[in-house]
Amino acid sequence: ILKHPNATQKTAVDCLLEQGNPIECLSQYKGSSLSFLYGGKPRNDSVKLLSSDAFKTMIATLKKNFDFVILDVPPLYLMDDANIIAHESDSAVLVIKQDYVSSYDVLESCEELNNNIQDLTGIVLNQVRGTIFDSSNGGYGYGYGYGYGYGYGYGKK
Repeated sequence: ILKHPNATQKTAVDCLLEQGNPIECLSQYKGSSLSFLYGGKPRNDSVKLLSSDAFKTMIATLKKNFDFVILDVPPLYLMDDANIIAHESDSAVLVIKQDYVSSYDVLESCEELNNNIQDLTGIVLNQVRGTIFDSSNGGYGYGYGYGYGYGYGYGKK
């Protein structure tokens, strides 16, 4: 998770509230061409903000100016944000923590996403223990973990 560097940097929330240009709110990741937009602190009115015309305009502006816009959203079962954001997204990748949700919940999440998005691109299983892929059990012999944070508005120009 990228920490907010200073109080003067605008966040996605600031941009939505002020209905400003999201390009002006972007930060550059040091030493790379990666641009990102800080998500801001959790709010009680996130559903209202994400359902607003300002959010649709912000996403459209980012899509117009960048090759890829990646939106990192909270879990589907945690809050409505992911489903609201899905309406403005072209595709999704579902990230699942090993041994954290049931297969029923995974299928329900896929179905829920399919109702709200054009394309479910794939699924990532993260924080996988090495024993799952132990080559002595016919696996691949690798066991990597993957960290995951929550926020909105990443892009690559």
